[in-house]
Amino acid sequence: MSRERADARQLAISLAGDAGPLADVLAECVWNDWLYAYIDHDVRVRFPYLDSDEREYVALLTQHALRSQEAAESEEGLWIRRIRAELLPLLDGEPGFCNLDGVMRFRAKVLLQTAEDAAGEVVEQFLADREYEEFVSLLRYMLESRPLTQSVIHLFCTDERVWMCDEAGALIRDDAVTEAAHQVAEDGDVNVEDLAMSVLITRSPCRIVLHDVTHAAPWPSFPETVERVFLNRAVRCRNCAACRRLEQGDAGEAPRDLSEGSGRWLPRLSD
Repeated sequence: MSRERADARQLAISLAGDAGPLADVLAECVWNDWLYAYIDHDVRVRFPYLDSDEREYVALLTQHALRSQEAAESEEGLWIRRIRAELLPLLDGEPGFCNLDGVMRFRAKVLLQTAEDAAGEVVEQFLADREYEEFVSLLRYMLESRPLTQSVIHLFCTDERVWMCDEAGALIRDDAVTEAAHQVAEDGDVNVEDLAMSVLITRSPCRIVLHDVTHAAPWPSFPETVERVFLNRAVRCRNCAACRRLEQGDAGEAPRDLSEGSGRWLPRLSD
C-alpha cells in the first residue's frame, strides 16, 4: 500500500472514528443550503405562476420563518439537532457513500412537511399583499380622476363602526352612493368600509382627519388603507376630545353605519 493511500485511509478512519464534527458541518449545510434548494423546488412545482424573483422571495421568507421558529424553540437549534441525529449513525462507522438528499427525504419528513406548510402560508400572504397593492392602486387611480374639493372630512373608526362628519360635526351620508352600492351588492349587504371609501373618493376632500380608535382591526386596517390611497391628504388626529370620549366607551349618538343618522356627532375639540 502506498503512503498516499495509507494516509488517505488513516484520515478516513479518523473521520469515521469521530463523526461528530462532520455531522455538525453537514447538518449546518443541510439547514442553510440544501433546505433552501428544496423549498425553491417545492414552490416552483406547486406555484408555477410565480416568476423566479417571486420564488426567491418566497423561499427566503420561508427559510427566515423556519429559522425564527428554530431560535424560539431552543438556543441550540431544534431542527439542526434533529438533522444531526439522523446523520450521525450513517457517519459513525465504516466510511461510505452518504446521500444527503435521500437521508432528508426519508428521515426528515417532518421538517420537509413543516417547510412546505410554511411556504404555502408565505405564498398565500404574498398573493394577498399583491392583491391589496393592486386594490390600493385602483382606488388611487379613481381618486385622481376626481376634482379636488376644499372640504374637510373627519373619519371615525372603532372596532364596531365607521362614520364620517364634516367640520361642523354634521354626520355625512351620501344617498346616491349608498343606493348604488346596494344595487351592485349581490346579497344586498354592503360593506361599510367599502361604502365609506366610495363616499371619500366621490367627495375627494382636501383633507381627511383620521380618528382611529380601533384595537383589534386586522392588517391592513381601514384607516391604514385610507392613508395609502389619500397619501398626504390623510392626517391622524392627536388625541382629540372626540377620540378620548370614544376611548372611554362613550359613542353617544354615533351611527352604527353610514346609512343611519343625520344629526351631529363631533364634540368641540377644545373640550
